[in-house]
Amino acid sequence: MRYLRIDDTHLTLVACTGSRQAPSPQAVVAFEHRALSPTLSLEADLRDLCQAHKAFAEVQPTQVVVEGRVTLVPLSEFEEEACATLYRFCVTGDDELQPAMRVFYDPLPASNAVLLFALPEDTCRDIEAVLGEVHYVSYLTAVLRRLSGKGAAGKRRVYVYCRDQKVDICVFDGTRILVLNTFEVQSPTDVAYYTFNLAQSLGWEQEKQPFTLFGEEEKVQDVVKQLQLYVAEVGSLRLSAEYNRHPLTEIADMPFDLATQILHQ
Repeated sequence: MRYLRIDDTHLTLVACTGSRQAPSPQAVVAFEHRALSPTLSLEADLRDLCQAHKAFAEVQPTQVVVEGRVTLVPLSEFEEEACATLYRFCVTGDDELQPAMRVFYDPLPASNAVLLFALPEDTCRDIEAVLGEVHYVSYLTAVLRRLSGKGAAGKRRVYVYCRDQKVDICVFDGTRILVLNTFEVQSPTDVAYYTFNLAQSLGWEQEKQPFTLFGEEEKVQDVVKQLQLYVAEVGSLRLSAEYNRHPLTEIADMPFDLATQILHQ
């Protein structure tokens, strides 16, 4: 199985070649994480990336994990034929300069919701020209499915996903997702501002509300220190602890959401 994660600045490619019980990362995967080239097309970048390991070049089922803007739809209101229109209305607007987008959706059964996401049509064509037939999935799908199972019914929880200059804030009530927002941030102070502002908009007393952070470890620890200046209960999820130190979780530069997509089956 092959997994490609794509965002605005990097490509991450993983080929699973062994069992989940294998003793070392090398026995489990071929892994490559690199910045997008400013001088090459995406198709050329991908072809170059696939030459890094023999396992990448083999024809095999492939999932493409898309890091990009998302929106949630209640399951009871979801209509497949309206996905593109709804995504455009909620996310991209009617800007004529926007590239043509291919819109996808992932169900979140436990949360009674559907997650909409998209990629430019040109990007999809470049990916498929190199990797063949692929299945697209949002970077948040497996993460939200896992988080939905962590709380008791009626218990409110706030999760903060720290990424590269971005943060995703998700509020759960039991398994139900109340809020899911993404913000661009430059510092731990920015993360604290958006997190507390969101809690206050819901009418919560932030001092009494528990917050759980996860993602890029160094950023998580910096934000934990910032939040602890104002609230009593701040915790974190470590990727290695979530999956019992599975070898995948020990690989440097492995995104939290990509490992979750691979291991949360």
